[in-house]
Formats: sequence, structure tokens, C-alpha cells
Amino acid sequence: MSHSRSMLVVCCLAWAVAACSGAGQVTETDLGDIGPDGGGPGDIVLKHDAGDGWSDMDGFQPPETMPEIVWPICQEEGGFGCACVDGSDCVSNWCVDSYEGKVCTLTCIEECPNGWGCEQVQSAPDPLFVCLPFHASLCLPCNDDKECGANLQHGKGFCLDYGSEGHFCGGHCQPGVSSCPQGYVCQETPIGSGALKFQCLPSSEMCACSAKAIEQGLKTSCFVENEAGQCFGTRWCKEGGLSDCDAKVPKPEECNLEDDDCNGIADDNVPPESCSTKNGFGECLGEKVCTDGKWKCEAKEPAQEICDGVDNNCDGKVDEGSLDTDTDGIANCVDDDDDDDGLPDDQDNCSLVENPGQEDNDSDLIGDLCDPDDDNDQVPDEADCNPLDGDIYEGALEACDGKDNDCDGIVDEGELDTDGDGLTDCMDPDDDDDGLPDFADNCPLVPNPNQKNADGDGMGDLCDPDDDNDGVPDEADNCLLAKNPDQKDSDQDGLGDACDDDDDNDGVADDDDNCPTVANPLQTNSDKDPLGDACDDDDDNDGVMDPFDNCPNTVNPDQKDTDGDGFGDACTNDKDGDQVLDDEDNCPLVNNPDQADLDQDGKGNACDDDIDGDPFKKEG
Repeated sequence: MSHSRSMLVVCCLAWAVAACSGAGQVTETDLGDIGPDGGGPGDIVLKHDAGDGWSDMDGFQPPETMPEIVWPICQEEGGFGCACVDGSDCVSNWCVDSYEGKVCTLTCIEECPNGWGCEQVQSAPDPLFVCLPFHASLCLPCNDDKECGANLQHGKGFCLDYGSEGHFCGGHCQPGVSSCPQGYVCQETPIGSGALKFQCLPSSEMCACSAKAIEQGLKTSCFVENEAGQCFGTRWCKEGGLSDCDAKVPKPEECNLEDDDCNGIADDNVPPESCSTKNGFGECLGEKVCTDGKWKCEAKEPAQEICDGVDNNCDGKVDEGSLDTDTDGIANCVDDDDDDDGLPDDQDNCSLVENPGQEDNDSDLIGDLCDPDDDNDQVPDEADCNPLDGDIYEGALEACDGKDNDCDGIVDEGELDTDGDGLTDCMDPDDDDDGLPDFADNCPLVPNPNQKNADGDGMGDLCDPDDDNDGVPDEADNCLLAKNPDQKDSDQDGLGDACDDDDDNDGVADDDDNCPTVANPLQTNSDKDPLGDACDDDDDNDGVMDPFDNCPNTVNPDQKDTDGDGFGDACTNDKDGDQVLDDEDNCPLVNNPDQADLDQDGKGNACDDDIDGDPFKKEG
């Protein structure tokens, strides 16, 4: 084990062991910034970035010398405070970074010497804590808070802004709790986030390069600023102290492809210069502009004047010689409203004639004020006897329209005037003057205020050639208002049955007549059914039609006819035909004209089973 015992000069710290601030807390430290360096066990280095990061804090200048700080004396080889290269040089196996270099430290649980904090350097499952100095990075050039120990649990330092001179580490302090080394004061100071933190600041308001900073060539950002701008650069620790800021001096922007004022944009805001372009048409003035690091005259090329709203020849006049209808100083070629009537030309039906009302009689998209033929009848307005009506002009055909179409002073000559009211039918809303408008009149040319229409065909009876719509013209129809295409006329009285109240002319009205088409004034009805005998096919209603019924007026469905004389027994007085009436016949169903009655019992021998009156019946 090597044991380098160099004396380190840092902040004045008491050697006595005291309780660490925050004792008892186990907080894991970012081991990416506080951890082994150089591969040795227990080797911890506070790494410094040579980048350009910086924060905002003004009011401090770097010092020419550092205040002298007394470091704990190395009491034994590899002991606390002894110089080391890596952890193998230390009894604790932990070599940590300090202001002047690496020194051996102690492992801890809660307590560390005054000015040191107990920080976790190894996480679970085998957590380990060692003592780290509060001010290891005090006044070192920096660009980031992590370079100053801002990620430590105890002894947090921050990278503080010293204006144009750069950024330097502050050191942890707390009034009445944790003091600063000799030559430093504990002061509340803004950090990069804008928050206020207590930090150790040099009493001289300046920081200088330490041997460690020179050895590591630590850098910080810086800037040079004047009225032209602010340019950023870097300064670093070297033999003899901090280098000057290598930022260039800002100057007004020139046309050179460089960012002279350091605003991030090359050749911006370069003041232009005047120039001109001249030829046979005239001379145009313009400005030189910086383009790709070179001056370029942007005056336009003079050209022949045309109507385009531009002063092409640069004589101070626009579109001279071009038409300006509304004399508003804007040539028609570029004027959106040539006639100044408040309507854009592309919506104006007379773009060169003021006509805000846009009247267009013939709807040909040409306004009347600029249309040579307002009614579009092919006759110019000045020769048209009525320039606003396309139906009226000399030589037009007269039409029935209430107009004098041919301009001869006569309206609708030769047209029909049915009701003679002076209005031709084509213009008269009531041609027959019956009080009904033609469109609602079923006989528009025949007065019929009652509008009778027997057949409901839309044509009134007074003008309908077939009022009942039965196919028979009214003049030949025996029933004008009752449909009867067969023209049946049972009584031949000239009035068809369809409209005759007594079709058979028997004096009995059809509604009361039991034979309406067969004359039967007596209304005989043998079987008392709705039909009279004159028109009843079965007068007795016995189921036998009259032509085949031997008793047509007497019910005899069996048609029994004993004597076979064609008259049924039901309707004859001599059923057996023996010329003896049934009421007087002793055998009404047996022909016995002699009426012989041997036993005088009232029953003739012809039909008596015992003609002699003895107890014995006649046989056979």
C-alpha cells in the first residue's frame, strides 16, 4: 500500500470529530458523479465538465489568490486526510476528491468530522456510507451544479454565475449550523433555477485557480458583451491563473457570412444601401441587400408601361394612358369596380355603367343600362315600340295575351269574347260571366252557377254531350241523367226504365209495384211473396214453375192428378173426371158417373169395400 502524505491546503476545518448534519438519514447519492475513479477500490472523484453550461448570477469577479485553508494533519499512513491515488492507499479503502486533490476518508454510519458529511456511496443490498468534504469543489470553475456537489445529501454546492467572468462552485453552509472556511462568507445567493440558497462565497468576491483546477484544466463558460451584442466563449485554469475569455468581441453585423454580433444569425440586420437600375425605359431605385455574403442591388429592371397596376418604367406614374371609367385614379385593368357602383366587376352585369340595382329585364346577365336589347326580342331598344316586352314589336304575330303584339293599336284582334264583356277569353278570368273563375268552372264557356254535374266527370251538365256518361249522346238518350246504355223502355213510353217511375205504365209506381216491368194493375199475388203473379214464375210458391204446374195458383208440390186431365187434384172440383163434382161424388177419386150405392151407405159401390153392408168385405 502506498502512503503519499502531501499536505493539502483547503478551508479551515477543525479536526475534532462532530456529528454530521442530517445524521441518521440514509440517502443514496448519484454514484455516476461521486464514485470510484481510476479503478481502485473506494476511489471517489467529483468530476468537472469542461463544457459551456452557465447560469445567471452577477456581481462577483475572480480573485487573484485563494485564502489559506488548514487541512487535517495526516496522522498515520493511509489515515484520514492523507493524500492518496486510489482506495488501496487508504486504511478505509476509500480515497475521495477534495479541493487540492484526493485524500483518504472514513466510513461512517451517522457522524463525520466537522465540515464533512456522511453520504451513501453504495446502494442496497450492501449500502455503504463514507465521509465527504463539504467544500471539495469550492471556487472551482464549473458549468453544472453536479460538478459542485449539488447531488449530495449533505454539503450541497452549486455552480454560481459570476457574470461575464464565468461560473464557479459555491460551498454548503447554514448560518449558525455549518460555517464556511476562512476567507469565505455564508450568503443567500441565487442558483441556476432562480431559487435562493445559502452558499460559501469568497470575501473578496473573487475566485482563483487552485492547483487541482490547473492540473485538471477546469473550464467555465464566459462572454464578452458590448452595445453590438454578447459573444460566448470559454476560459480555463492554467499556470498563472485563469485564461482570458476566448469569446470574440461583438461588432455590428457586416455582409461577410459571419455572425458578427453573436445572435446566432449571420448577416442579419445589415443596413441596406441605395442603388438603381437604368435602361432605355427609365431608371428604377432600390436597395443593396446582403445575400450569401455579397451585396446585391434589388432595384427592379425598368420596363415599358403596361396596364397592370405597377409603375413599370419607374416614372412615378401608374398605368398612364389606360382607361379609368370611374376616374378614381385606378385603371380599369386593375380596378375591382370599374364603374364605382359598389359591385365588384365579376359580379356586375354592367361593369362599365353604374347600376347598383342590377336591373336585367330579359335575365340575359347584361344589365338594362348597358343592354342594347332589354327584352331580347332581337329588335334594338331604340327601334322597339316596347323595349321591355319581348312579345311586343312591329311585325310580331298577334297572340291572345292582352297585348298589342304587332303595335297596330288593337289588342287581341279576332279573338273570342264569349260573354261579350270586352275581354277576350284568353285574358278573361270568367269567360261565361257566371261568377265562377274559369279554372274552377266545369262549363267555362256556358253560364252554370249551380255547377251541376250528373256523372261527376268534371264537365257540367250544361256543356256535357253525355250527362250520364253512359255512351249515349243526350239527344238520343231516353234517360239524360241516369246511366242506361241499353236504353230499356218496358212500356215504350219514350222514357227509359232507369228514369221512369212506372216502367210498365200500369198506374202503380215502380216502388209499390210487385211487377214493375209487367203491367198488373190488380197486383194479384197468390203466394204473397214480393212478386206479383204476372211476373212470378211460381205463383203458388210450391217449387213447381208455373209452366209445368197443374195447379199454378194452388200449392201442390206432388202434382197429383187423379183423372189425368192436366188439372191437379188440388185445384179441380172433379178429381176423378166422372162429371160429378167432388162435393157430390160418393167416390170423388174413382170414376163412377152412375153413383151406384147398393147398401146406401153414402160410399159408392166403385169405392166401397162392402157394397151390400154385410159383415164380409168385397174381395178383389
